Amino acid sequence: RGKNVLMIDLDFQRSLSRLLLSTDERKMRHLETRCVQHFLTGKAHDADALMKMVGEPISDLANCWFLPNSDSVRDNSSDTPGCADDSLEETEMRLMIEWIFEPDSHDIRFHLREALHDPQMEDRFQYILLDCPPRLTTACINALAASDYVLVPVTLDAMATNSVPYLLKSLDFLKKDILPQLEILGVVANRVKMRSGGPERRDRHAWESLTQQFEGRMPPLYFFKTKIQENAAIGEYATRAIEEDELALRLAICDEKTQANFEGLVVEIEKILGHDDSQPLSPVPAMGSHLPENAAVPADE
Repeated sequence: RGKNVLMIDLDFQRSLSRLLLSTDERKMRHLETRCVQHFLTGKAHDADALMKMVGEPISDLANCWFLPNSDSVRDNSSDTPGCADDSLEETEMRLMIEWIFEPDSHDIRFHLREALHDPQMEDRFQYILLDCPPRLTTACINALAASDYVLVPVTLDAMATNSVPYLLKSLDFLKKDILPQLEILGVVANRVKMRSGGPERRDRHAWESLTQQFEGRMPPLYFFKTKIQENAAIGEYATRAIEEDELALRLAICDEKTQANFEGLVVEIEKILGHDDSQPLSPVPAMGSHLPENAAVPADE
């Protein structure tokens, strides 16, 4: 759609990194210390430091920049998370321990915020997308502290739908502490099985049950009308990418059905965000502090 977008992979599964970069590209970025764990442990956490690691746009995707999450060099035989000290998992644990023992030295919760709330980032990118794990890791807290909105994708099974209330309670707790301006953009149904133009009976009932749990909630929780459909083509593209070391995303976005489905989601998101473009930037908290109660969080980051 012509927007400049920065994507950051903070999930242990590294799915986004594998969708966007080949195996060789991921290994090279790790050896060059240009991955998200290297930024989190670096001496500088400003926009210049981040953009040095991000580098050029993704090849063939001229308006997309990316900061990957890589496998440990000492565990590069597979994509299974390892325990070497240069993996994101080990980096997160080390940073948290350091902060617990020296809370006034640096606040690890705001490393990403310092970079992403720099005015030059607002000038460079219209959107910044942070892919997070479904648990509150150190990296996930960094993402939440830097973000304006949380988008909650949920598969329509009992385990996933039951986890949504717990996630929202955790976010409400964090809002009172360090994230006063964070908003829930909404909940979107993911990998929905469709039949005759609508969700199959089981998926429809799971969605209705989830929405009913939040009736009367204040502020209201938005449930997206667009539902991301289960599409076997995406799985086929991912398998092909692994076997042939191609980039699954570039294959998937060429699928007309997939493209039209996500286009609907993008239109709905932009409609929601359309009224929030004028919020001013808020300062990055001082070392050892948290966000002031009246902090304003910028839009489109």
